[in-house]
Amino acid sequence: MKKVCIWVLTLCMLLGSAGLLVSAASTDSTSQTKINATVYTPKGSAVDVFTYVNELTDAEKAGNLDIASEYKGVQLVSEPTNQFNCYSFAFYNRDTQTNHYWMNSPSAYLTDGSYVQTDRPVRGGIVVYYQRVAFVKVTTDADGNPVENFLSSSISLSHSAFILDVADDGDDTTVPTMNDVTVLSKWGQCGTYIHNATECPYAEHKHYLASQSADGSALYLYMCFEKAEFYVFNAENYASKPLQSGSGVATARKNGLYLDEDGEIRYYVKGSPQHTGLVQDTEGNYYFINSTGTAVKDTAYTFDSFKANGLLPYGTYTFDEEGRISELPTELDGVDGYMDGLVRLPDGQIRYMEDGVPLHAGVVQDAEGAYYYLNSTLQGVRDESYAIGLRYNNGVLAAGAYTMDADGKITDLPEVLDDSDPSDLGNGLMRLADGSVVFYVDGAPVHKGLVRDSEGNFYYINGTLRGVTGTQYTVWPQYGNGFLNEPQTFTFDALGQMVQDGAE
Repeated sequence: MKKVCIWVLTLCMLLGSAGLLVSAASTDSTSQTKINATVYTPKGSAVDVFTYVNELTDAEKAGNLDIASEYKGVQLVSEPTNQFNCYSFAFYNRDTQTNHYWMNSPSAYLTDGSYVQTDRPVRGGIVVYYQRVAFVKVTTDADGNPVENFLSSSISLSHSAFILDVADDGDDTTVPTMNDVTVLSKWGQCGTYIHNATECPYAEHKHYLASQSADGSALYLYMCFEKAEFYVFNAENYASKPLQSGSGVATARKNGLYLDEDGEIRYYVKGSPQHTGLVQDTEGNYYFINSTGTAVKDTAYTFDSFKANGLLPYGTYTFDEEGRISELPTELDGVDGYMDGLVRLPDGQIRYMEDGVPLHAGVVQDAEGAYYYLNSTLQGVRDESYAIGLRYNNGVLAAGAYTMDADGKITDLPEVLDDSDPSDLGNGLMRLADGSVVFYVDGAPVHKGLVRDSEGNFYYINGTLRGVTGTQYTVWPQYGNGFLNEPQTFTFDALGQMVQDGAE
């Protein structure tokens, strides 16, 4: 049997299937004093939550850490706590320090339009787990053979997780499986973890002995992962909201974005100021409503992807004295909108966005043909030298070491030597910044043999994948590419050009 934490996770999911509790808890929650509260979805639906008055003891926290050892590749992000659970973390607040709400069901977020279901996992989205819970009574027949009798079976929500990465995201030819997904999630009253979507208590198929009767019959509890659903935040939640005057309007009647009589900008749901994060008005202005319930003013402010609400790339922005963002991102590649394509943020950071999610895009070009490199930090490399390999050169730029300037542009691009398309720096004969001559196919250097540039000069690309320089070299017909009928020895100068011409 698993650790105690696992057993209580199972018990609470069972209660959820009976309509009593849909939550992943690690201790008997009825023994803990709690304070009820209400939060609202982006669409304004009320969601019941509560706060536990007393935190877990150090001994309870230590015990709840043991669960991670049961699963492969699990990385602890924050220690065990009863202050929030998986649903509250995924849908309400992903700050492990300020989230103090336990949410028994996220159903309102899934049904009122706050989130949109997708047919595949998407970076920055949410995966919702469902489990089938069944009671099976096992008896024996006259011959002593076991007989299974299913007493009840139901399917219910069991867990939710934020999707950090999808191994083959963007490949429309295949649908990623749960094995391809890396997530961040809170495990009941255990810790918050980064893990493969299948490496957690909610993706298992387990059974437990619930009770044993004197007549020899046994009652078993089966907990089986049933399915997963995928959702993304609806970017329309906080887009194009009219900025209304709060003058003379009773607070209880306020819903939406208001400029109040005290000069503060607030976003209300049923009269309650909300910590909404980024909001856009109908004039295209952007405001950030922080944890004080008012808009940030006259300062630089950094917000994360969760509070960007699908409106702008997350990062640092400057807000003017009226609470508006004073400088918006710059579109670099001609793609309309800030949430798709190559953009430069006001602080100079470069991102490549796809459906609002920054990507490790590798080599990309702007509308003017300049090259940039987006690495694993999800930002463009700036003001340094960087080695670009085959995996992320996207076949449009020769693999190799390059220098990026302060704007992120690659400054030492290869020189095209042959008649290849000069705008295609991933194919053809090229001279790199270090002087070496290379022949590329889809961004990869190849052993091309004897080749000729656009001016009629010959070069020999040998097994080192570089042009021969400063030496004599024998070229065999199989690498002569039609220029030779028999082996010949040629001299190549320091630039790699043949100086003893016997080829035709």
